[in-house]
Amino acid sequence: MPDRGDSIAKNRIPLAGTAEARRHLLRSRVMDHIHRRLGDPRLSPRSIAAAHRISVSHLHELFAGHDMTISAWIPHLRLERCRLDLAGPRLRPYPVRAIAARWDFSDAAHFSRVFRAAYGALPGRYRRRAPDRAASR
Repeated sequence: MPDRGDSIAKNRIPLAGTAEARRHLLRSRVMDHIHRRLGDPRLSPRSIAAAHRISVSHLHELFAGHDMTISAWIPHLRLERCRLDLAGPRLRPYPVRAIAARWDFSDAAHFSRVFRAAYGALPGRYRRRAPDRAASR
């Protein structure tokens, strides 16, 4: 029977009080902050660092070694929120540009380009096909 230490080591949970645990906690708080303020156009690495009383360079260090930099992660999350809004029925009455603006994409052409690059379809077409995707699941 494996002991608890093996389980903790396999899940890579940092031990409380260690520098790694403090980094993990701060990174979690930063990620929560980003998710809660994703619709705020003022959200930026500088504003995030200020809210957590750390330097911008320390903020970037917290996310070093992850798939995306924090500067790339914010627009990625916003684009995903746009995709979810376009696919769902709740915001169907609103134009695509309003949904894009809701998540801080003020330039419709830019939004269309990045959306198509990420999801393989223009936002309006993606929205029209969304009920088909839901039915096929």
